[in-house]
Amino acid sequence: IMMALTTTAAHLCLSTLGFASPGATRFPAPSRSGVHMADVAITIESTSDYEVIKEASEFFSVAFWAADLTEAQRERVSDEHRRDFEMRYGELTGKRRFPSSLLIAHDGDSILGCAGIEMTVIDPMEQAFWDRPQAEGFFANTFASMGGRERGQYRKAGLQELATAFLTAQAIRPVLSNLAVRKDTRGTGLGQRLLQSCEEFVRTTDGWSGDDIWLLVEEDNTPALNLYRRQGFDEVWYHESSALRVKSSSDGSSGEVELAQEPTTLVAMAK
Repeated sequence: IMMALTTTAAHLCLSTLGFASPGATRFPAPSRSGVHMADVAITIESTSDYEVIKEASEFFSVAFWAADLTEAQRERVSDEHRRDFEMRYGELTGKRRFPSSLLIAHDGDSILGCAGIEMTVIDPMEQAFWDRPQAEGFFANTFASMGGRERGQYRKAGLQELATAFLTAQAIRPVLSNLAVRKDTRGTGLGQRLLQSCEEFVRTTDGWSGDDIWLLVEEDNTPALNLYRRQGFDEVWYHESSALRVKSSSDGSSGEVELAQEPTTLVAMAK
């Protein structure tokens, strides 16, 4: 999870996104540096619609990557994010045990920011967060190995009941990911508002549970670390890992982009 550090303005038409005003969280933004947000009514809405997710992944590919990418490179990176967003937040066929949603901040004209929230399994012993296929697959395989009568005992069980029954050192918690805001909205408090909206979403939405919210952030991402600390998140563990990086061709003219994993230190935080 990283808060984007640089970006260009990404004015994306929302007319095709299918945002629904009923139930949306709407609020005026404070007037600070950057865009004049005192005159802008910002709406933050949750979605699992694939068309919205596609638009959000295009926004994120601009907001997240600091590199000055060519159009072809940007399209490749956007496609990588689209697949990741769909895996995390898209609607699934059949019963889904682990809910997730993508929250979009917009002014009715442009996407201003996004943040994802998902229920998943956290393993403190291994210092790892399970991804959605791993978490869903674990319980699917667990129930597949049971007889009908035994399986029926857990048919209406909530996530925390399942965690107590089948997990040992792990826990099921909401996890924040993919927080990014547009460059000209930084310093306006929009990142903070997205964080608070994720917390409210977890508290007020059926099927969500957990006493705390977790996230991962790179240790050298100082702006994001400071934001999370101000919002009450504490460091839980540090873990040597790798993070996806963009490497373009040496002269930048080929339009090719290499997505490479490079060493980094991840910080797990919880609130």
